[in-house]
Amino acid sequence: MLLLRSTLSLYKDAAVDAARATARSSWGFVLLLLLFPLLSLVGVLVSPLGVIGGFISGLLSAACAGTYLATLQDALESGRSISVAAVRNNFGRYTSEVLGVAFPLWIGALVAGVVLPSAAVALLLLGVSVVFNVAPEMIGRSRSQGTALLADSATWLKQNGPEWFAPQLVLLLPVLVLRPGALITFASMFGPQFGFVNAGGLALSGGWGPMAWLSGLALVVLVHAAMLFRAALYKRLGPGGRRQRLWRARIGE
Repeated sequence: MLLLRSTLSLYKDAAVDAARATARSSWGFVLLLLLFPLLSLVGVLVSPLGVIGGFISGLLSAACAGTYLATLQDALESGRSISVAAVRNNFGRYTSEVLGVAFPLWIGALVAGVVLPSAAVALLLLGVSVVFNVAPEMIGRSRSQGTALLADSATWLKQNGPEWFAPQLVLLLPVLVLRPGALITFASMFGPQFGFVNAGGLALSGGWGPMAWLSGLALVVLVHAAMLFRAALYKRLGPGGRRQRLWRARIGE
């Protein structure tokens, strides 16, 4: 019972942290909403360049992912609202860290696509997303980079997996109500593939009617809220595992 109480208290504290950061991160939400059309436009413009164009798109995607992660961290750690200038100053931050995580996974996906059927590749990518799920939150908070950070992510989840995934499964429930067909796409927003940069596409995926736009916008809001909560929860869980948290709870009684 002590472990349950301490875990629920941890969720409450993380939710409060995320709620307080929501107002401070309004420009971060705008950034998240605009990333998909921005990256799509750049992709169209550089597509004639072939491999070089793909490299440019990948580099920009990594820069945008790092900018968003840095903005979330600032919103959680700062006592004031994050301005447009602060978001602009964050551009390019953590780009190398994002590339260090995404590039080896991209190479692995390419190899898997050659030797495995598409269904097996999809399952493999899902497994990778689960095993290294906390990698985005570790960027900027860990001294490790690249494959070392991925290994640290897997180790951390061995100690904190149930506490990490349980509230996120609850956050996915509204998607089943708003747009069940987007569940897999929505779930792919999180994890080491940095799919949140495509979250703005959810607002365009339901057609052009007012209700479709509203539900799509609501899904982007959920992605932003989930990313804030994940960042707050990772900070609250800390480097220790379940046993250490239980010990701290007993000390605090």
